Amino acid sequence: MKKILFLFVVPVLFAASPQYQSGGIVVPAASAQETVLKQFSLEKADQYLEQGAAAWTRKRGCVTCHTTGTYMQIRPELTSILGKPSQEIYELLTGELTGLRKQKVADLNKGTKPAQVIYIAAGLSEWDLHVTKKLSAETKAALKLMFGIQQKSGTWGSLDCWPPLESSAFQEATVAAMAVATAPGWRSGLKDEETKASLAALQKYLRETVPPNDYGSVVLLWASTRMKDLLSTQRRSELVELLWQHQRKDGGWSLRTFSVPEKWGRGNRAAKL
Repeated sequence: MKKILFLFVVPVLFAASPQYQSGGIVVPAASAQETVLKQFSLEKADQYLEQGAAAWTRKRGCVTCHTTGTYMQIRPELTSILGKPSQEIYELLTGELTGLRKQKVADLNKGTKPAQVIYIAAGLSEWDLHVTKKLSAETKAALKLMFGIQQKSGTWGSLDCWPPLESSAFQEATVAAMAVATAPGWRSGLKDEETKASLAALQKYLRETVPPNDYGSVVLLWASTRMKDLLSTQRRSELVELLWQHQRKDGGWSLRTFSVPEKWGRGNRAAKL
């Protein structure tokens, strides 16, 4: 199931205007006219990830689902192949966590902040599992903050204007589940009854809520590969079959087949999709 992550991070090499730019870093935006390499390049894929995250950090200085958040959710798992992830991005997450912990719950439920909290928890959990190999105080604090702003429904507040990563509370809940399941020793050492109830509410939400689209089904499957008790064997098999149904003739997948653009989020980005 680890291969699922490649659905969401695709190297982009040539386009008319930059997607990310800071100092000497220029990452071109995606284009249908871009040149396709004849052979896969791990070096170029790694360069795309590192430069995109670095440029965003230096220019924007925030944790976002589509860049620094996703970088920290997936890059640590590739440590054995690509080496240690960026310390700069790690420090961005811990720095943002410090600031968010000082804010009131009401403020943390506004705008992109729930997503920021969730992605910080997920990224720090991945760092602990794959880089330091032990649970950190920062990750414990991030998970505590994450559950501190959870809604009664079991999920979190979410914007719906930037699909796919900020288009539904369902998608955010899957990232939260991965954060919980990934943090080394956190769940097995959990003793607080209130947090246990919050975790149960998260699992109930993901089990009983119909995914908003097939993309939602795929990220649910991804979450279940970490949180082994999230779904039944039958449900996981159904989701795997759904994923195979989206495979294209060339052997790959296209993100655009996983939802109708007008129905992704509130449909405001249909022209971009």
